[in-house]
Amino acid sequence: MQKQAAIIARRSFVDCLMKKLDANKEKNSSLVMMYHLFRHPLYRCAGADEGELNVVIAGLGLYGPKFLDMCLPLGQMRNRNLSVHVIAEENEDIERYIEERPEIGRFFDISYAGTHR
Repeated sequence: MQKQAAIIARRSFVDCLMKKLDANKEKNSSLVMMYHLFRHPLYRCAGADEGELNVVIAGLGLYGPKFLDMCLPLGQMRNRNLSVHVIAEENEDIERYIEERPEIGRFFDISYAGTHR
């Protein structure tokens, strides 16, 4: 009986959260990205036999850094290596991202490819 009550309470919480996210998802980009990652978790992108989860970020304009900031903690999974590939128009974009987060190199390896103009 207690287990059933806990399941009902959890569903109620998730339903409430979904309604709030649905109501606000158009208001700001962070909520939209959180909603997307909630509806489509990163772990669903890796097969059961794969030991690596690949994330590709195309561009570090307005939304790329926000999405990358969300993917890094969410991509940490047991028995999975997180591999993030950033494709930036300018190498300075990714260098700026890394400079703004000085400790990131201690926790993550980030690959990036860009073109110098």
